[in-house]
Amino acid sequence: MKKTLKLTALTLFTVISFAFQVNAAEKAAFQPESGGYSLELPANRTEIYRTTKGIRYMVGTQLVNADIYSLPNFLSVPMKNYSAQQIADFEKFISDIEDFPGFTLEKSALDQETTTLSKKLTESKKDLSKFTPKLVLNENYYAFTLKPPANSTVARNFIIGKAYQLKNDKLFVIRVSAPLKDKLTAQQTLSNLTNNLKVSKPKYSEDNVIAAQQMNYEITLPSGWHAFTLLADNIIMAKSLSSVHHDEVMIRSFKTQEYSNFANANEQDLPAEAAAFVEKITKFTPNVSVTKQEPITINGINGVIIESTDNVNLKKIFVVNAYFFAKDGSAYQIMFNTDDTINYDLKISAFKNAVNSFKKTK
Repeated sequence: MKKTLKLTALTLFTVISFAFQVNAAEKAAFQPESGGYSLELPANRTEIYRTTKGIRYMVGTQLVNADIYSLPNFLSVPMKNYSAQQIADFEKFISDIEDFPGFTLEKSALDQETTTLSKKLTESKKDLSKFTPKLVLNENYYAFTLKPPANSTVARNFIIGKAYQLKNDKLFVIRVSAPLKDKLTAQQTLSNLTNNLKVSKPKYSEDNVIAAQQMNYEITLPSGWHAFTLLADNIIMAKSLSSVHHDEVMIRSFKTQEYSNFANANEQDLPAEAAAFVEKITKFTPNVSVTKQEPITINGINGVIIESTDNVNLKKIFVVNAYFFAKDGSAYQIMFNTDDTINYDLKISAFKNAVNSFKKTK
């Protein structure tokens, strides 16, 4: 479903994306506004974005991501006291927060007691409560390695990381992703980052601000949303980990001169420019039904918000696209989708608040 929506969004509006060059950066320490940890950043990094709780950057072929997550209630106890069932649930959580679906742990903590018994329990799906090894911790962190599914085409197919429990319900996770051929380099990168890592008690943060310096924008997402990237560095995704539904946001930056009239339109001309734009991008999308559209100007940038529905696998999906066109030729798309029919109005309101927070930084 998600893949279909992403492809639909990208075919609605095809443009040339930004080409980012690696910029030299100074060695620095990063501490998020939420607190919780202090991380020493290498000088040869290319930063993709920062948030209230984390950072993501590249070093050569490696992608480094640090973020703070809220654990589910049933895992909000000291990790060292986890039962076998909690270990299984915790390790599923570690896999679920990865960028790409289908990655699994190379070795489970359940294997530490006896591989044979763990395998039998997994195959038979019996109650894990009778099997109670402790989560293996080293200096209060959980180390993990993830492997991709057999049919994966992801370039960075080796993921290694560590998870630190800051409070019972807060987990700091740092990961390094790299091609398998650079496995040893990724292991050394993680070791270097965590050798000088300082963890502390985090502060409560209701919102999560994404500051994408290379793409020149900031946007505030609701609490419980976490950002990530996929194959293109000009696209930032975000998903809600606090919802049982499929709630997702895509933020895409690109360059175009095609809509300069839209970008420079005054208040009187803006509605006509917005209507012409919506007609153009939906002309060849018969499966998309536009239910509402309205021109907007956010922080001096002209745009339009389009509400639509799509039917995917017999399920109605609600999609909201916001497009912005700046006078310097830079443009942005923010797409939200959900299959939550019950809380739709509430979620659309939260999404529009996020759109209203959008700001071009330069």
